[in-house]
Amino acid sequence: MAYIKVMLFYLIGLICGIITLAMAVDPTVGWMPPTLSGLVTFLFVYLAGPATSDPGYAPPRARQDEEEAAPATLPATEKTPLNSALSTNDSGRLIYQIPPIEKTANGYLLNPGTTSQLTLATDSEEIAQAVRERIDHYENGEWLEKAPLAPVLARYQAHCLEVDAYIKKHKKQFKETISSLIENSQDWEGANKTDQSYMMSEFTDKAMQSLPIRLSSDIAPLLRDVPDTKGLDEIFITNHGKEAHEIYIPYASHIEKIMQISDTDKLVIQHMKKLVNATLCLQGADIPQSVLLQQLSMTDLSELISDCNIHEKAKNKADAISLLEGAKGVMGKLVNILPLSELYYLIPPKGMEKKIRDLQMAWQYYEALAKLMKSTYSVARTNTFRLITAPEGEKLRWEVKSCDDCADCESLQLIYEHSPPQPPLHVGCQCLIFWHTAAEG
Repeated sequence: MAYIKVMLFYLIGLICGIITLAMAVDPTVGWMPPTLSGLVTFLFVYLAGPATSDPGYAPPRARQDEEEAAPATLPATEKTPLNSALSTNDSGRLIYQIPPIEKTANGYLLNPGTTSQLTLATDSEEIAQAVRERIDHYENGEWLEKAPLAPVLARYQAHCLEVDAYIKKHKKQFKETISSLIENSQDWEGANKTDQSYMMSEFTDKAMQSLPIRLSSDIAPLLRDVPDTKGLDEIFITNHGKEAHEIYIPYASHIEKIMQISDTDKLVIQHMKKLVNATLCLQGADIPQSVLLQQLSMTDLSELISDCNIHEKAKNKADAISLLEGAKGVMGKLVNILPLSELYYLIPPKGMEKKIRDLQMAWQYYEALAKLMKSTYSVARTNTFRLITAPEGEKLRWEVKSCDDCADCESLQLIYEHSPPQPPLHVGCQCLIFWHTAAEG
């Protein structure tokens, strides 16, 4: 309608221009009769205002973004019951809130009514609600930072049925591809642990790309075997507290490794201070001397040996560290070599030293699970919002922007004259839909 108004606006302007030109050529033509003049003025005013202020005249993609200003009146449509989840916030923006969780035969539906649903395999409404609160970052149309999802999933050993189906379908091929790459590698057998770690990262990338649904490599922990850590997270919380548990897990890959954190990383510094208070982290001079010495180059170690009046010569780095461990005054000299105030060293939770590797693998699994669930939830939310807020009574053309995660997704990059696909089509799918009116071409 807005497009038609604009065309009429320009048509009236053209007519007025022709009349003006005719008067310039022949003054006897005269101006328009009063009645015609009033009609032209009315049409001019009527068309000029709404044509530029009508919310429906905004660019097509901007109109589909709930962060953009929206009309106060909600779309009048009965094509989906989800309109009950639409409202306007205090600033007049149209917002969409996913309906509350729903109990099913297999657990709890976290995002009922959206284009791709996630089911938490649990009988506990409390657990399902805790997951829902952390997976949905939108409140009243605004994005908010929420507490991390992975610690809750880890604590309750929670599973998502749709992700479980993805794992069941692709885990065998993933493992077989990695085994084949190792078997056919000429360098694997003679490589040290560090080199094998780099090679395994490369093999993991290739294995993920070989799958029919290609997700990023940081999802790979979902496809590995995960040890049983049931009850260990509860013991952790009992010994160190819930807050420490939630802070510790995202940094778990750095356990027994030195981290150098500058003063500008204020949030990370804040986390490390809390872990120090929870006896899960050591800072600066409290870090074992042997660990600090590992940070030095062979040149620095040789100079330190000389400064400590040690007359033996070190054959290698391990030998140099061994010579320095029994020397006096080493820590005092390290203050001038290392930025001790910026160094932090995560240690295993109390009583879990022997289980820390199992916990690391389990926590990596739940970190990957959290990422995949949040991504799928967000894309489903966005596409559902666009579907239920599309203009009524207009012929629309639908476009799908593919995420290129799989052949099925790539095939979606078409223009649809009628009902479009409703991605995400699989967990982790990033396909987005957009609509255009016929007037917009």
